[in-house]
Amino acid sequence: MAKNAYDFGAYQAKRPKFRSIPGHMSMVFHYIGFKNHKTDVEMAGKTIKMTDFKQAILLKKQGVSQREIARRLGISRDTVDKSFAFIASKGYKFEALLQLDDMELLKLLHPGHSAITDRKKHEDFLERLDYFREQLRDPHVTRFLLWEEYRKDNPDGYGRAQFYHHLSQNLKVARSEGVFSDLYVPGQLLMTDFAGDTIPIVDPFTGEIWEAQVFVATMAFSDFTFAYAVRSQRSEELVHALGRCFEHLGGVPQMVRLDNLKAGVKKYHPHEPDFNDALRQMGNHYHFVLYACRPSKPGDKALVESAVRRVYNRIYAKLHNRTFHSLEELNEALAQAVLEHNQTRMQRRPYSRQECFIASEKDELQPLPATIFELEYTAQLTVQNNSHIYLSPDKCHYSVHHAYVGRKATVKYTRNIVKIYVGECVFTHLRNHDRFTFFVTDNEHMASNNKAVRDRSVEEYTRRASSVNSDLAGYVDAVFKDGIRQGFAVECRFKTCQGIIATARKYPCNVVSEGCRIALEREKYSSKILGNILEVLYTSDIASR
Repeated sequence: MAKNAYDFGAYQAKRPKFRSIPGHMSMVFHYIGFKNHKTDVEMAGKTIKMTDFKQAILLKKQGVSQREIARRLGISRDTVDKSFAFIASKGYKFEALLQLDDMELLKLLHPGHSAITDRKKHEDFLERLDYFREQLRDPHVTRFLLWEEYRKDNPDGYGRAQFYHHLSQNLKVARSEGVFSDLYVPGQLLMTDFAGDTIPIVDPFTGEIWEAQVFVATMAFSDFTFAYAVRSQRSEELVHALGRCFEHLGGVPQMVRLDNLKAGVKKYHPHEPDFNDALRQMGNHYHFVLYACRPSKPGDKALVESAVRRVYNRIYAKLHNRTFHSLEELNEALAQAVLEHNQTRMQRRPYSRQECFIASEKDELQPLPATIFELEYTAQLTVQNNSHIYLSPDKCHYSVHHAYVGRKATVKYTRNIVKIYVGECVFTHLRNHDRFTFFVTDNEHMASNNKAVRDRSVEEYTRRASSVNSDLAGYVDAVFKDGIRQGFAVECRFKTCQGIIATARKYPCNVVSEGCRIALEREKYSSKILGNILEVLYTSDIASR
């Protein structure tokens, strides 16, 4: 053989039997499916098989150095160091880890991680994403050029590596054809359901606990999830939750699949179910078509059933130690937890649900209408003598101007607004959802006698007494203090003080002053006793003349 000839056989004989795959090739295998996702885990930025991971643990127990472990297993020393540091930080025991099978060990060490670390940066990046996609269609525009432009506009934004990563993730999802593409069309179908488990809300004033229902929806193609708490599963709450879901999505899907619940379906039919008028009106307003699942067939909405299970495991579990005092507080917590869930990288996909939704579905949704749909009810009611109408669904009275007492009123109300018409709209109230508030009143609506009753207070009675006589004001104040001393509420002395003032108005000021002095000396706090004293004093005064 010539001196400079290439001896391939000799090279193969000297070549090591095991050699780690270069990083870029490993990434290729990872995406085209040659890697086994069920037995690999990403740790410290590298992919380690569970079999190798257990081998590393066994070698470590035998006292082999981490450098030697890396050499024997063909893994970088940095990866081995970070892997054992990870185990130590979690407090895991070697014996316990070795007893787990590969799937359990994978789930323990790699439950999923958030793709987003700085939400403000990511939101700004997503706002610019459409522009980046459009620019990259030009073959002369590079990612580096886009990054330089991005950093010029946003100096505190992503560095080049992070910018490339997030841009690559979104572009990759846009090209992907493996996410249920054989079953679902992007932006076409939204599946909805109510979670079976409720979340308790504690009334901050009474301590009473009531259960909030949780509405769950998921886009069929991307599995992008939405969760929202409402008071009940009634039609108006379902309509409200669906509207908030469309706002969250930023558009309207072509079809909405409902569970076969009474709030949506009046009578089921396998081909043409009879939906109630509220949902038909909403469908016409938002331009979507309604579908209903078959009774006792959860497979018809399997994706949202899975979404409900994930809501239990990833959202309810995070909130189980918290106490909520209002729906608003609960929905804020749900929104944050759902956002983290949607931004978490999927275990079997190299992207998150949010990335898939933005890249593949958001642009396919129909635009939102100019106005929000709200279900409206109508009732014919009479304005009562107390200047209120009584709305039975709320078990609450809403005020109307006293000039309309006795007249018939048409009341139109939605989930949030109550409008009262007497020929024309005479007043609008915010709808009351507090079960312990029975009157919603505007003081301007009250007649003078009603205002006098509503405005009763210690200060008001003292003011009325002082307009008659200053000594009478002191006596009235003493009557209230005596009641408080005996443990009575001040309201218990309102009638007494009203009688005292009415009685005192019948007599001259000097007689009232003397009568109040005598009653205070004898500690008599009664309108009847004060009246007798004033009558005696007045008779004596007349007789002395």
